[in-house]
Amino acid sequence: MFKLNKYQKLGFVCIILSIILFFSNSVDLVIRPFLHLILMGSSKGKDILFFAIFGIFLIFSEMENWNIIKKIPWPNFLKKDHDFYLKLGFLLLLSLALWGLITEVIIRYNFGIGVFTIFTSMDPSMTSTSLLHSHVYKSVLGTLINAVLVSIPQGIHIGNSLSQYVPWYTKYLFVLIPVLFLIMLKSLQNKTKFTRLFLSMTMTLGLIGVMDGGFFSTPCVGGLYGFLVVYYDYSSFTYWIGRIFGIKKWVENEKDNINIPKKWNDYKKIFKVLLPHLILIFIILLRFSVAFIGSNPEYYDVTIMNPSDNCDLSQYNTLNITETDNSIHAQFNSNYNEMELENSLARSLQGKCDWFSESWNIYSYL
Repeated sequence: MFKLNKYQKLGFVCIILSIILFFSNSVDLVIRPFLHLILMGSSKGKDILFFAIFGIFLIFSEMENWNIIKKIPWPNFLKKDHDFYLKLGFLLLLSLALWGLITEVIIRYNFGIGVFTIFTSMDPSMTSTSLLHSHVYKSVLGTLINAVLVSIPQGIHIGNSLSQYVPWYTKYLFVLIPVLFLIMLKSLQNKTKFTRLFLSMTMTLGLIGVMDGGFFSTPCVGGLYGFLVVYYDYSSFTYWIGRIFGIKKWVENEKDNINIPKKWNDYKKIFKVLLPHLILIFIILLRFSVAFIGSNPEYYDVTIMNPSDNCDLSQYNTLNITETDNSIHAQFNSNYNEMELENSLARSLQGKCDWFSESWNIYSYL
């Protein structure tokens, strides 16, 4: 008889919760504040994905120990060390996230607009994307969801309007995301309980982040960091978490395994221990560097493509407006908050253009 452990029970609870969230709006309002930080702006769709993926990881994290799985004659090329799958998962997640950035550049190059802009598709509904928060893969997923589901529940934004501008080869690369999921599942096997829980959480964040947020998003960075911590310095990480939170069992289990260098000249061990944290700091600093370098604090540069005859910008404080046969190029006063201007333009231009772009200004948040 199949017996569930506490992690698998938690996994089924998460799956049930994701189903409840799918059909209910009130429950999500209670949960959203708790997930807002780690998901970099929580939404109903991301909340559903979080609990569904996290639950699946927890349920199947020990599947290699199941008798039915042991009886399957797996081919030799799949019988790799589990650390191999950790490395493979990290490289695939990193590659997909970086290609998402490249796709953002390609979209802007195709339309002759600046790289440091927020691109917003408007037909049939509003979907925005940028280097700092990319929705490239989300738009492909949204197209698939729209083709499968008869109706999308209220509160779930699938972002499929952006898909028409995503290059065909990036759409085909989306097939690697299910492959990444299977690699992540494989890398969970034969790990300690805390490792499985930690990896299940960070891998869930990584999968959601690469689709909704991209390379610089908090969940994607969390996914990359989880891979690195477990691969390079898991024993030390578990030991110090146990020390900090007073979990004696973790301290006792890992105190003989921690790989803390005794001398400063033992630079290889020092580098190995610090590498995951150094990479985390590097990505965070890179994000802020791109945000500040790409900002235009003098004015907002806005391009509107294929505007209708009733496209009116008179309610805005504009510095300059130039019209061509198929576009409007305008400069807006920098007194606006970036996000407020973005949302206001999206409302004003709904049904009145194909897309618009807006230069970003991180100083407007300070």
